[in-house]
Amino acid sequence: MGIYRFLCTLGGLAMSACVVAPVPPDPAPAREIRFSERHIFPESLTRAGDGALIASSLSQPFIYKAAAGDDTARRWIDLRPLNSASYGVLADDAAATLWACTIEGFNKDGRPPALAIRRTAVRAFDLDSGALEQSWQLPGSANACNDLAVDREGTLYVTDTANGVILRLGSEGLEIFYSGPETRLVDGIAFAAGQLFFTSLHSGRVFRLPIFENGRPDRPIALRLSQALDKPDGMRADGARLLVTDNSLNQLVQISLDGNDAKICVLAQNLQNPVGVAAAPDRIWFTESRSMYWSDPRLAAADPNPFTIKSVGPEAAKACR
Repeated sequence: MGIYRFLCTLGGLAMSACVVAPVPPDPAPAREIRFSERHIFPESLTRAGDGALIASSLSQPFIYKAAAGDDTARRWIDLRPLNSASYGVLADDAAATLWACTIEGFNKDGRPPALAIRRTAVRAFDLDSGALEQSWQLPGSANACNDLAVDREGTLYVTDTANGVILRLGSEGLEIFYSGPETRLVDGIAFAAGQLFFTSLHSGRVFRLPIFENGRPDRPIALRLSQALDKPDGMRADGARLLVTDNSLNQLVQISLDGNDAKICVLAQNLQNPVGVAAAPDRIWFTESRSMYWSDPRLAAADPNPFTIKSVGPEAAKACR
């Protein structure tokens, strides 16, 4: 039986007329979230425990946030005092922290500096207020903090794309956790079922990095992908599965794991440089950087706006099973 509202007209003390009308249901969750301004060129995406979606920007000195159920992502954290854009973002509910990679400075055209001269830092912001709590510069004269992941004990791991290393945050700051040929142009990083995975833009591969009980890494193992990827970028865990954006094939894919065998299923395609991804109970959200408008001379005069956070529903994931 539906829910109804009784609409009545009162005449003096007597009820003269009543109309029975159905109560409209609550608005459906947004399937697409727009950014409140133009020229965002978003990168990473994360979802907090309260359902808020948080996105970084390669070209604006702000981190953006859309509250649960909202259809607009608005300025949240102001990075202008740091003169910084943002790359990876990760909501860590257990620590009440938003971890973020920030990039110092902008080129004259509004883009971040090139990898060879980039200077970046890991910042810890309060997940509720957005207040800056602590910062760590990445080692080296040039570096590129790209993405972040937290293990079950709350330890933070960071990818440095420029130097091809995975860093770990300890009591002495950021230290190299693993470096090898597998981490050349390392990008996305995530923990799934207690295991560490990362992507490489150089090889187009996804790796599992075993960790010994003493906390030291073993050699990475390349997953046997059921179909090739080209530029696997952002990555998040969705239960025991991995969600990966490929910003060259312009796809969002789901990876189902069986040991080192990895079955790929395409959730969305014909995208525009997808980079960030975040899983929610009812859908999977993703961002498109549209960096092709920076790299393709044919698009130099084209308008890349508007920028949005898009999603695919549960039917896409069900089709993969």
